[in-house]
Amino acid sequence: MRETRGDMSSLNSNSPAPKLLVISMHLGKNITEGPDGEWTVKNNEQSILAAALEALKLDANIECVNIGWVGKKIPVDKQDRLTSELMLNHGCYPLYLTQDEAEAFYHRFCKGVLWPTMNYSLATSRRFYGIEELWDSHKKIMTYIADTVATVYRTGDVIWIHDYHLLCLPAFIRKRHPGARIGFYLHCTFPSSELFRQIPIRESILQGLCCADVIGFQTYNYCRYFLRSVSNLLGWETGPTSITAPTGKVCRVHVDPTGLKVSLYEGKLDQTYPLAEKWRQGFYSNAKIIVGRCTRLDKYQGIVEKLLAFDHFLTQYPEFIEKVILMQSIIDNETISRDAEDIDNAQLEAVYEERSLLVQRVEQLVGRINGIHGTLAWQPVHIHIKPQDNIENSLALDHLADVVMITPTRDGMNLIAHESVLATQHSFAPLILSEFAGAASCLGGSIIVNPYDKANMAEAMVRALRMDPADKKKNHAHNLRYVQHNSIGQWARTCVAELIREDDEYQHQQKLNGPVLREFVSAYKEAKNRLLLLDFEGTAATEGEDRKLTVNSTMKDCIEKLSKDDKNILFLLTGKGKDTLAEFEDMNQVGLCSGHGMLIKYPNEPAWVEADERVDLSWKEPVRNLYLDFRDRTPGTGIEEFDMELTWTYEKADQDFARWVVQDLVQVLHQMADKYPIFIKVMRTSVQVRPRNLTPGSVCRRILAKYSSIDVVYRIGSNCTDDCFPSSQDMSGSLNSSNGTPTSPLSAKAGPTFYSCNVGEIPTGTSLNGFFVNNQAGAASLLSKMCS
Repeated sequence: MRETRGDMSSLNSNSPAPKLLVISMHLGKNITEGPDGEWTVKNNEQSILAAALEALKLDANIECVNIGWVGKKIPVDKQDRLTSELMLNHGCYPLYLTQDEAEAFYHRFCKGVLWPTMNYSLATSRRFYGIEELWDSHKKIMTYIADTVATVYRTGDVIWIHDYHLLCLPAFIRKRHPGARIGFYLHCTFPSSELFRQIPIRESILQGLCCADVIGFQTYNYCRYFLRSVSNLLGWETGPTSITAPTGKVCRVHVDPTGLKVSLYEGKLDQTYPLAEKWRQGFYSNAKIIVGRCTRLDKYQGIVEKLLAFDHFLTQYPEFIEKVILMQSIIDNETISRDAEDIDNAQLEAVYEERSLLVQRVEQLVGRINGIHGTLAWQPVHIHIKPQDNIENSLALDHLADVVMITPTRDGMNLIAHESVLATQHSFAPLILSEFAGAASCLGGSIIVNPYDKANMAEAMVRALRMDPADKKKNHAHNLRYVQHNSIGQWARTCVAELIREDDEYQHQQKLNGPVLREFVSAYKEAKNRLLLLDFEGTAATEGEDRKLTVNSTMKDCIEKLSKDDKNILFLLTGKGKDTLAEFEDMNQVGLCSGHGMLIKYPNEPAWVEADERVDLSWKEPVRNLYLDFRDRTPGTGIEEFDMELTWTYEKADQDFARWVVQDLVQVLHQMADKYPIFIKVMRTSVQVRPRNLTPGSVCRRILAKYSSIDVVYRIGSNCTDDCFPSSQDMSGSLNSSNGTPTSPLSAKAGPTFYSCNVGEIPTGTSLNGFFVNNQAGAASLLSKMCS
């Protein structure tokens, strides 16, 4: 059984109790118009989200609110009454779209652009026709949904967004509620980065999605493809379970496959047996039945591939003719019609044509197979297309099966496979399952096939039809155990627990906002003698497209004011040459440090002073040659050289390939470190080498040796780890505690206290008083408060 990580107590322990706001494209309700023109609402027992919300309400006592589109065109004069019904009796907040909005957003953008791409379909120029207009429509709907959420949301509520239609919604909600806890779950597949990059607005989609705190996926492969897209297309740092944006925001990812409401399906099994027996009497009594079901009429369900494989099966194994039939059930509830006046655009034309061609192809194949392999008294293929079906009929059809065959060419999970496992608990009918369905990674007792390989599919049919009863029972038991133990309730509880759990990885760092910021600034003002060490790159200065560093007027004013405070000693630090800091040389009260501490210009002193340490630069030539070799065989990489530093950069390279190359590069550098006194630092898009004895800690130690009265040291910049400060041995016990870590981050004790504030990405290896701000704007705001 999949274990829930964390608990959900924080969702029901406070008063007033926080709510779980579940936002989906469609409400988990059946909304129908009666003969009197009034709209009625009924529970949709086949809705995954409805079952998940019910489980959360019952098992965890969580108040859940579902926000979503009603899915139909509701007259304006009927909307108020329907809204009241949904809010008061069903805990739902409805969204209403006009016909034009539904066409542009749902049918053209979601179904015409996103859906084919998410399902690995190669792009055509027609798919992205008018994409700017569609993107504007999409943003308009996202704004409408975010505004609706704002009317419901209260501080402490948790927001859980669902599926590909709403990929960008986290950004729109985050803009209104910066501190909200936002989760996202993708129910469909996520394609490889090479396919996802086809979308013209790919960066905006990824950036919007990464505004969530947690993103869930059906399988590890989908999660891996998403992380690779973020890395390749945005250049952001990714790990196995997280994404770090340039602002420092961390977004976690996790894999939790969906399940069924098992009790609902098992409770209906007894009702389905008589129905299945009645149906069997209407078929050939001695025939074996292969059952296939799909809930959509589109090419990704693999209907054509299944028919081709069945034709190949009867051709290669004629002994099964008049002994095996294929019964395929298709639910087709799409309402797109070519005659509709609103279909005058590329996306809807493409959708209609694809559906029409699919229907024609299916009819041709069924006619051919029945014509070649059938007789007047026996037809091998039966296709049933209907707009909807209930659970009883679906289970009865599966119960009728001697073999169940579910072979989509692409599907996020395909819970029909789970349903068939529950329905065949007495017959143990083997399950033939496509390797391209998410369920293939869960139902290990299935016969896994490639739906594009008709010979492989035919062999699987033969294997399933001839399978030994003991093997049938064993394989079915394996699948049944998984389906029963991984219900929809278990999935919902695990996902919500993942969403609300605290981030252990960065608990040693606190974000400087609200009360923490006030306490930080208050402690700063109480200190008598302060040393401020500010990174120049990434904190004081911004790098433009031409890679030129500039300092804006606000930051420059803050630096000047802080340096003029009699209690402060302020230094700007850079690993580059002293020319980088030239614009501050006229500010005599500002200390400057270049080349990782090789050169220091102390405040109110005119000359630059070299470090006392002897610096061995014999390593530069061999490292430069190594970098040149790796640059030449890795497109998009470069070399930056300064007096005391050599950096190999790969921000413009293919990130996956570059990170693989970096492993080789770093391995060689470590071998060189046995011979040369070098320090190697691997950063997000670069590998830096500098002299081993020029460290941020040694810089701080030299400055403290000159200014012995300092009682507090503030280090503000990127990559502020423990090595930015002198070790306790270097300081001869001058830290406030034996292990170098004060008991409270803001406690003031005798001797120098060390504080770090990371700007942007939060590095590992920080155990001292650690804080962070999102970006340079946050750093400027912090410095403004410190000098006010």
